[in-house]
Amino acid sequence: MYKLVMKVIANRFKQVFPNYISSEQAGFIAGRNISDNILIAQEVIHSMRSRKIDRNWMAIKLDLEKAYDRISWDFIDVTLVAAGVPEFLRKLSRSRPFLSHIFFADDLVIFGKAEMDQAILLKKILKSSCDFSGHKNWEARKLSFAGRVTLAQSVLLAIPNYFMQAVLVLKGNDSFLMKIAFNLISQKDALWVRVLRSKYGWKNRLPDSIHRTNCSHIWSSLSKVWSLLRENLIWSIGDGSSIRSWTDAWIPEVGPLLPYAPVLSSHNLECSLRDWVLPDGTWNLDLVRLWLPEDIIARIVSIPPPHPGGGIDRIIWARSGSGSFSVRSTYWTLKESSWGPSDDAWKPIWKYQGPQRVCLFIWLTAKQRLLTNTELFRRGIGHSSVCSLCGHDSEYILHVLRDCQMAKEAWMLIVPTERRLKHKKVRIQSDNLDVVKALSMEVSVDSRNTVLRRIKRLLSSEGQWEIKYVPKECNLIIDQLAKIGLSWKSSLQLLEALPDLVVSAIEQDQAFRII
Repeated sequence: MYKLVMKVIANRFKQVFPNYISSEQAGFIAGRNISDNILIAQEVIHSMRSRKIDRNWMAIKLDLEKAYDRISWDFIDVTLVAAGVPEFLRKLSRSRPFLSHIFFADDLVIFGKAEMDQAILLKKILKSSCDFSGHKNWEARKLSFAGRVTLAQSVLLAIPNYFMQAVLVLKGNDSFLMKIAFNLISQKDALWVRVLRSKYGWKNRLPDSIHRTNCSHIWSSLSKVWSLLRENLIWSIGDGSSIRSWTDAWIPEVGPLLPYAPVLSSHNLECSLRDWVLPDGTWNLDLVRLWLPEDIIARIVSIPPPHPGGGIDRIIWARSGSGSFSVRSTYWTLKESSWGPSDDAWKPIWKYQGPQRVCLFIWLTAKQRLLTNTELFRRGIGHSSVCSLCGHDSEYILHVLRDCQMAKEAWMLIVPTERRLKHKKVRIQSDNLDVVKALSMEVSVDSRNTVLRRIKRLLSSEGQWEIKYVPKECNLIIDQLAKIGLSWKSSLQLLEALPDLVVSAIEQDQAFRII
């Protein structure tokens, strides 16, 4: 019970901690990393060493004792009052979890002028802090030589764990360095990002290179992985005002569109993506067809166009579905150069247990090999690329299967929509916890992923819609039916009685039923 209450309090406080705790404190705060201040400290030391004049600077590393018995409780109470913490959260009791959110920065680096008056002032400040808080000075003179070594090792052994994440020690550390470089782009307001950008004159949104002649070891390491990072970045479309249509990468697996188009004027190169949208909110395909081939146009149509309510455009990590950077996805990206291409994407298609003609149709669709009017016209066989059903747009694969009015009517017969059924109170249940979290969190409205962002805004605008996580144990019937369906060789079977597995699942489902 104690740990449960502590977890609840911690989850509530971590939402407001970034607003009240200064940016200099990096540890224990959601969205901040304890290694951020290591980057700042090393950059400051590099600047101190590289200065040709006025080199009298010093850096002092302090390690504060973590024992709460050393802390003055009166000092804590006064500090909480000054911070505006309510009285019901200020009860000082060691037997109840009222102090679960209290902590202090135990690792401290102080920079200053290497002058006698500064040293005396610093010593006076530290003594006053110890007197008020209850901390005691480290009386190393009373320790034996072995005791001093043991105490020093306990501090020094932890330093490489953070330092080696920020330097190019081995090639296998590239993924951690790319994470730092990605945060250098996405966390513009972070203190360490502002320090590094200011020091090295970063002015462009996404420079081609960040190499500098006189730079620190950290910045030199980041510059070596920058090109690989940049190749795997893509823009997530919001309102389209920040994305340059021709020179920025915003189409997955395509890259910038400039190589696909003829010579353009400098004026056209500077146009933003929102200039490609018509007043009704759809893509201006007539404009795009002047420059781009049909296969690229098909990729553009599959992407939701910019929208004024879509939020700001964001740079995301193209190797993950959510757009968030992960060391794991980066590791596999780095390994792709030495391994052969993976065929895992095709395994679900060939494992399909339905009719063979359906399996072949799915395979041809995935390979972009369906003989649509656009493809026939490209081969010089057909007379027109226009859709023969609606007579309006070009008949590419997505148009045939999704965008054509006839296709939409067919889908309406198979998958009734909320608008058609006039449902305003809808509960969507899923056993995929990651999807539920991504759609339920408030930050998903401004998610890096364009699709998640659109879904979240749709849910908030369409009546009382709710996303709920339901474990498989609470819906065993669906789980068992899915397993039985996968075991069938044919796509359809008629049963006169319920299978035993389904009957057993119904009985278990009653026990775990969510009301």
